[in-house]
Amino acid sequence: MEAKGAVREATVGEVHLSNFFVKKECWKRIGGFNIEIGYGGEDSEFIFVGRERYGLSFLYCPDLIVYHHRREFGYGYLKQRFRLRRNNGRLLLIYPRMYLSNPLFVSGFLLITFWLLASVFSRPVFLAGLCLYFGFFIPYCLWLQRGRQERFWSLPLAFFLHHLTYYLGIWAGLLSVFKFSKLKRIRRI
Repeated sequence: MEAKGAVREATVGEVHLSNFFVKKECWKRIGGFNIEIGYGGEDSEFIFVGRERYGLSFLYCPDLIVYHHRREFGYGYLKQRFRLRRNNGRLLLIYPRMYLSNPLFVSGFLLITFWLLASVFSRPVFLAGLCLYFGFFIPYCLWLQRGRQERFWSLPLAFFLHHLTYYLGIWAGLLSVFKFSKLKRIRRI
């Protein structure tokens, strides 16, 4: 098998429960997953707490292949993604540094927010943003499909719905700031 890359330090959000292995001693030291978070984000919080509180390292191995069932794209998939990102929005309130230290997350989230706000006042800004988005993702989908045409035309729309669901889910989690005293009890560090 050809190597895809060297083992390196994992970033928060890069390692998920579907590809997550941890030593028992590490699990016990951190205290396992924070069940107060609920489904989604508990893996990222586990790594963040392990690093921040205990100085532990978590590695990403690009050559490791884990097979797991993925949901088919559709309403069930989008509903699951919304729930996951809602928890990410809540975690952003509880542990701001967990997400704000990721420049890609911050710049993407702010760019989309400013674009949507500007779009309220200017239809051309809205249309220009959509053109830029699809202008990137149509060629990307062509590259992904590499000559296979069976799903090509649905992919750009699927990406758009996927990203829109992520964005709205994060905002739904951020709006739980009104329940911040309850959220604060979830915090482990």
